[in-house]
Amino acid sequence: MVFHKYCTIRNVHKSKTINLTTANGTAIEQKDSVKLLGVQIDSALSWDEHVNKLLKKLNFGLLLLSKLRSFLTQDQLCMVYQAFVQSHINYGILVWGLTSQSNLQKIKIVQNKALRIIASLHPLTNVDQLYNDLNIMHVYAMVHYKIAYTTWLLVQNPSLIPSVKLKFLMSGYRTRGEANLKLKNYHFSNNFGKLHFLHMSYCIWNLLPLSLGCERSKKVFKNLLQEFMIKLFNDKTKHRLMFGLY
Repeated sequence: MVFHKYCTIRNVHKSKTINLTTANGTAIEQKDSVKLLGVQIDSALSWDEHVNKLLKKLNFGLLLLSKLRSFLTQDQLCMVYQAFVQSHINYGILVWGLTSQSNLQKIKIVQNKALRIIASLHPLTNVDQLYNDLNIMHVYAMVHYKIAYTTWLLVQNPSLIPSVKLKFLMSGYRTRGEANLKLKNYHFSNNFGKLHFLHMSYCIWNLLPLSLGCERSKKVFKNLLQEFMIKLFNDKTKHRLMFGLY
């Protein structure tokens, strides 16, 4: 059995307090934030530091787009956007995507600026329709997309993540939709439960059309899911996370 003990050590020379955790006699320093596989994890799981670092990368992408827009076509600029903006947002979004609304809004503001550069629009032009025209998902749609896609993977292969067990509605008539494709909600007792993957997957998966949930081809499903999410969030009034909608 592993015993944990918490202690505080004061460094006299630096006048700094260091919190240490001991595990089987080995001291482990506690930190407010650590980087794991490119994702900055803070002690409060607010993802503020990760988003701040992400914004720096995205602003570099904006700089590239600004420099290149006089030399490249719109399609080529979209490729630059995908490489230097969208790819950074997409990385690890299943983990950090449940951050605060203010953090997500900061990211979407950068995406809006990028799309205005690509389309050579005025800085104050509304670009919500442009996401649909360019077939690009903004950060809110990307969070929903990733959760829906992960749920689809689990539906196709329940043993993919052994710790996650999806529960489906059962019907006396055993209809295809109810018995096989509609999820039961995850019951929670506090607001933190709204962020549980099983609750999020329930909210998002049950919104999908039956034909989309029945799709077996991964490539076809991903393409159709992206189209669905872009159209779903085409209205700026829907730019909220699931726990704000349900």
